[in-house]
Amino acid sequence: EAPENITLSKDLTPPSSMSRDALVPGVKLMITKSAIMVDDLVVLRLKDGNPVDAAATDINAWTPVAQALATRRTTIERIGEVTGKPFDGSLMVIADSDAPFEVITQVLYQAGREQFVSFRLIVQKGG
Repeated sequence: EAPENITLSKDLTPPSSMSRDALVPGVKLMITKSAIMVDDLVVLRLKDGNPVDAAATDINAWTPVAQALATRRTTIERIGEVTGKPFDGSLMVIADSDAPFEVITQVLYQAGREQFVSFRLIVQKGG
């Protein structure tokens, strides 16, 4: 069973867990077999775990992830100025169970650069 508001597909199947923690809202970052998405918008295409049209070792290839997260953070900060609810740095990471470790760590690194400090790795119920 998938967490609420997360659509599973052949391109995105999170690992299973017996955890019963409640889903806490945050910016949604998804790592599928073919793309990285921020709040359901594709920000970087992947092929074989690497950014499309970039060398695997090119750190700048991951810049679109940082830029999308920076834009989202700025939006949340502006809303917070009106509502009084500050940006808390929460990021929900939904990764395909076969996502390479290197992709996940690179995405988390980019998120940290943009002041996201609380990572929640989302899993499917089951096990």
